[in-house]
Parts: sequence; C-alpha cells; structure tokens
Amino acid sequence: MSGFMELDAQRMRLALQRAPAGLNHVLGGVVDGAAQMVAAVAKAEAPKGLNSQLVNSIQIERAGELERLVRPNTEYAQYVHDGRKPGKLPDMRPGSDFMEYVRLRVRPDGKKRDLRSNRQYRGYLDDAWGIAFAIKARGIAPNPFMARTYVATAIPVQAYLRAHTEAGLRELFA
Repeated sequence: MSGFMELDAQRMRLALQRAPAGLNHVLGGVVDGAAQMVAAVAKAEAPKGLNSQLVNSIQIERAGELERLVRPNTEYAQYVHDGRKPGKLPDMRPGSDFMEYVRLRVRPDGKKRDLRSNRQYRGYLDDAWGIAFAIKARGIAPNPFMARTYVATAIPVQAYLRAHTEAGLRELFA
C-alpha cells in the first residue's frame, strides 16, 4: 500500500515540476479557442458593406500570454460602432479608409478603379465630397456590433473556458 502512495506522490511531483509550462500551453490553447468563438460572432454581427472590409478586418491579437483582443483593425470601425454626430467631415486624404470606401462604392465590383482620366477622377471626387457632406450634415447612426458580440458570447465563453480548462488540467495531471 505504501508503494502505491509513493508512486502517486512521484507522479504528482513530476506533474508539478512540468506544470508551469504545461499550464501555460493548455490555458493558452483554451484562451485561443474562446477568442475564435468571439471573433466568429463578431464577424457575423458586423455590418456587411460593399466589400466587407470591416468584417475581414476583425482579428485576434495576442495581448499577453493568456490574453487575447478581438477587434476590427480599421480606422473607421469606431465610427460604425459608436456613430458620429453631424458637423465634421470624414478623413478625405488619399488612401484613407473613407476614400477607399468611396472608390469601392463607385466601382462595387471590387476592381481597382482607373482614375487616370480627368473625367473619371472628377467623378470620383464628386462622389467623395457628396458622401462626405452627407456625413457632415446627418452624421452616422451607431451600429454597436461589438457590444452585441459581448452580450451574445459572455455566457458561452465562460462555459467554454470552464469546461476546457478543467479538461486540460485533467489531461495535464493525469
């Protein structure tokens, strides 16, 4: 009987020696899985525009060993989420997200627009200024897609973390 207890104690000592690296590996995988769940819901909740640039920009960033951030990676995501009061023009610099939106709106098939002729370029700028002044006059209505994502995923993510952490610990100390 004492041999049986001794064997368990040795196994436990070995498990505890390898525990820090093993725990981080197990818990890191669990956190990654939870972040993927949140990202999938965020992509489903995000508004789909002409080219789904906002949806495609939602990424998982590793903020720490056991910390992940799920967020869109565009300049205008905050304006879509929180809205924007009337009174300010959007960023009209060439290459800005707003100007890219205008280019895709003018040419929604996704192909690069050839703006070499003066007539095409003027049409592009006319569209950009028209949309910009509409935003300045009316603002942008909020679409809190990340808030909806939080509400939809808070309880399922907690359950996922609990279940998979327990399974990972069982496997680690088996």
